[in-house]
Amino acid sequence: MSLKAALETPLASVACSPVVRFWQVDFYPMEAHTAVIEAHPRWVLTPVKRLAKCGTAVTRAYSQALRTGPPVEAKTSWGRFVFTPDAPPFAPSRVPALGSLGMGEIHEVQPPPLSLLDAPDYDRRLGLLTFLHEHLLRLAAALDWYTQPFEQARLAVLASDLRYVLRSPMKASPDRRHRAGVTMEVDGNGDAWLELAVLTQAGDVVHTSPPLMTHESERGFNAVRRTIHWSSRTTVTVDAWPLDDPFGPEGGGKYMAEVRGDVS
Repeated sequence: MSLKAALETPLASVACSPVVRFWQVDFYPMEAHTAVIEAHPRWVLTPVKRLAKCGTAVTRAYSQALRTGPPVEAKTSWGRFVFTPDAPPFAPSRVPALGSLGMGEIHEVQPPPLSLLDAPDYDRRLGLLTFLHEHLLRLAAALDWYTQPFEQARLAVLASDLRYVLRSPMKASPDRRHRAGVTMEVDGNGDAWLELAVLTQAGDVVHTSPPLMTHESERGFNAVRRTIHWSSRTTVTVDAWPLDDPFGPEGGGKYMAEVRGDVS
């Protein structure tokens, strides 16, 4: 290779960095359940960290909307706003983060007002959605991103009542008289809960589990739904904590439901 070619190759590679869809955003929350964090001898859920965790449902729902809506063409697929009380006013650079180098759009930002912690759940979620959306629009302006996908994502989150809910397909019992499925929802504290429901062929609910501690990621939910198993025509089980993640429910996440065989 000539000296001229050697010098030009890195520049060409940078210029031709692949365009990807930007869709995943978060506030860098503590991922363990609130009760687990509060019981840990060395962890402290400060008001700022608690507020970041409270934003999990909103950031997950917004990310889901960005992934399924019109694409935001960028150089990386993810971004993060880290709540930092002494951060300077948000002024994003015009130089994009390169996902090809493992980079995301990570920015330390002044947190929303801590008074949101005392607001009703819906109002707190709405305040966090507004904060997220406004910061993404400012980032989009700096990086010359098309903003319509962000506007549509915001509307989609509002239409979902600011909730983040995932539902599995239903799995039939061996005799086809019942169907079982799971629903995961992240609550206003940023904690994920799973519910197993068993229905008759007619759609009548004959069993619902209590809320089960579970993973709050889509990857975790996909692992959970694959564990639904009918061991007999009246017995169904699910593992609400199948991944090898630390700080799960005491005793594990397995749950078993029995239904009457004469009800269909």
